Amino acid sequence: MTENIRKSRATGLMMAKSRLSMLTTAEVNRMAYMDMKNSLYYGGTLGYYAVVIIGACLIDSVTIVFDFVAAFAASAIAFGFPGFFYLYGIKKFGGGTQSVKIWAYIYCGICCFNCLLGLTSTIMTILCE
Repeated sequence: MTENIRKSRATGLMMAKSRLSMLTTAEVNRMAYMDMKNSLYYGGTLGYYAVVIIGACLIDSVTIVFDFVAAFAASAIAFGFPGFFYLYGIKKFGGGTQSVKIWAYIYCGICCFNCLLGLTSTIMTILCE
């Protein structure tokens, strides 16, 4: 069983490499944002720009920005990524025991809960100042 999985992974990698080697630079660049609808591209770009400008005008200290980023990043690195990648690996390659799947879901739940606690703490700090 393990040998079959190794062969299928090797075959998949070889097929992906052969497909990528047949593409020209123009085709690779075309596959990115150029295929996106103009309304979505410009709307998303202007929306992101507006958020950055409004944030720069309203936020007094960069520590507030770091607190928000830390709320997401610490939760994701500690709990979210391991749980999500394990579940994704099971979905893609199969295997895994039921008890470990349950722990992966628990980790994803802890990630969401921890992120909410971090965001709540940051918002409470901003409001109390």
